[in-house]
Amino acid sequence: MKADSFQARSSKRGFTLVELITVITIVGILAGLLYPTITGILKRGQRAESLSNLKQIAAAYFQFRSDNNGRNLPLKISKNPSSGQDTVFEITNIYHLAYEFAWRGYLNEGSIYQISTDLHVEQQGVYPQAVAERDAADAPWVLSQTFSEAAVSFDLVAGLSSNAPSSTPVAITRGLDPQTGEWSSDETISPYGAAGGHVAFLDGHVEWFNNVNGELTNPITRKTANSILQSVSQGAKFFGDPDKSLLDGKEGLAGN
Repeated sequence: MKADSFQARSSKRGFTLVELITVITIVGILAGLLYPTITGILKRGQRAESLSNLKQIAAAYFQFRSDNNGRNLPLKISKNPSSGQDTVFEITNIYHLAYEFAWRGYLNEGSIYQISTDLHVEQQGVYPQAVAERDAADAPWVLSQTFSEAAVSFDLVAGLSSNAPSSTPVAITRGLDPQTGEWSSDETISPYGAAGGHVAFLDGHVEWFNNVNGELTNPITRKTANSILQSVSQGAKFFGDPDKSLLDGKEGLAGN
């Protein structure tokens, strides 16, 4: 009777310390082997999202050009974003530019202007559904206050000349330094840190770059541009997140 009781107790004993350490070590090794693979998959997913968003923004540029006899988005638009009333209104920030695409029906999804893994977007914690909204079917479209308070992951360009070539940039992943041509290593400024970013072009295609200096074209001289500013028409202007963009307010220098 005592022997049976002893065998029952013995069969229920737990793992020894050595066995637990062995299991933990194996799990740690497997996690270490899998981490680069998982990280790579996540990064590819993040870049795919950014690529898709920029393609939709580039499509809005293309649609504007098609509807306006080849004229690119100007620095002055035909509606006041705050009231939706017809007027001559000067674009002063990226939210006004996005509004022009929104009320025209090209692109009104606020989420398109954000990369979900962008650290600055996460810190702001504002995720707009729409760029423009209206109170009724017959009411004018006005800029969404939520969108105007949201972080934006891209820099956009307005004021390109009508004869700008298809190789002209129209939208860029935020954080590009106009002097070095590289993206900031600070991930609150650049969504991908120093790894690089995407550039969307006037013809609608999007490319990934680690550094843009020497990779783009001066639309006037048709020679290699020494900087992002030299790849954009003189007088055109970049608009980006007011807190983190390194290009916001910078003007094109093509021809110089």
